[in-house]
Amino acid sequence: MEKLNGNFKKWSAIVLTVLSFIWLAGCAKDNIVESQDNLSDKQAMEKIADNDESIASFEPNYNEDEAMSFALGKTTTQIYPVKVGQRMTSVNRNLDVTVNGDTAYGLLTKTFNGILFIAASYEPVDPANNPVVDTLIKKSFTTTITRKIIFVKAANTMRPLDNWKIAAISLPEGGTLTNNIEITKLTIFLANGDTLVVNSPNDYFLYKNGIKRHQLPNLSRGEATLIRVEVKSAYADTDFVTLTYGADIKGMHRSKRKLELISSSFDGQFYSKVYEQSYVTHQWNGHYHAIINAMPRQVVFDDATSVECKTWGIPYFVK
Repeated sequence: MEKLNGNFKKWSAIVLTVLSFIWLAGCAKDNIVESQDNLSDKQAMEKIADNDESIASFEPNYNEDEAMSFALGKTTTQIYPVKVGQRMTSVNRNLDVTVNGDTAYGLLTKTFNGILFIAASYEPVDPANNPVVDTLIKKSFTTTITRKIIFVKAANTMRPLDNWKIAAISLPEGGTLTNNIEITKLTIFLANGDTLVVNSPNDYFLYKNGIKRHQLPNLSRGEATLIRVEVKSAYADTDFVTLTYGADIKGMHRSKRKLELISSSFDGQFYSKVYEQSYVTHQWNGHYHAIINAMPRQVVFDDATSVECKTWGIPYFVK
């Protein structure tokens, strides 16, 4: 009888323990739901923006994560760097929102702390013949990237996450605080004959409702696209202008190409330059960003020059 009582107490204790875990799990679930319900409109918009694939695809392409090999295309410039890439070590995000009735206007600002990696040789190299790297240079830098987001009211529930949706996003732009180099115009020639012309990324909106003119570019797998980038530079030398693209949200399938200088003219103060390059989309469908980085030549070719960089980007979808 004592043995039965002992077993009964033992199993009772186990049952109570299991019930306690179930109760705690239920409480945790309730707390999660409650925390979502208690979000402010601004906090809800921050979460909506973080979860939007057209926006989130920027960072995996901006953060190259390592020194990357880059395809030279048709450029004939003899280079000493073998691999160049930037790794973002931290990012601070801030969304300023102004609500006007059923529409909210947000300015998303991201400040990145990063390291520019330059794997190079101090002797002239031929990229086609397994160049030897004899030095790795690391340069710390800080950049600020901004983009605008338009939210519209979708419902009037008790959960702010259900009440707002993104109607449009601008293109991202930014860089370091220096003004010795600027991107002034981006032209994208699509395979279907369409041409996208961007003069001010933060004022160029991609709309999601299918009504407005500018839509998210939809590219086919393996589709070739030509981009033309116009740059204003204080330096006569050919700038280091690159395209990074194709990385998914996990940073897979990232590629990089160096743009070719097509023309350069001098107005007595600045050089106006035109660069071009084509790229082919990967075979994987999904949301991506094409990132244009423009740096003065000495940033990459001189081991002591601090980082100057300007960045524009455009999201696209591979179908």
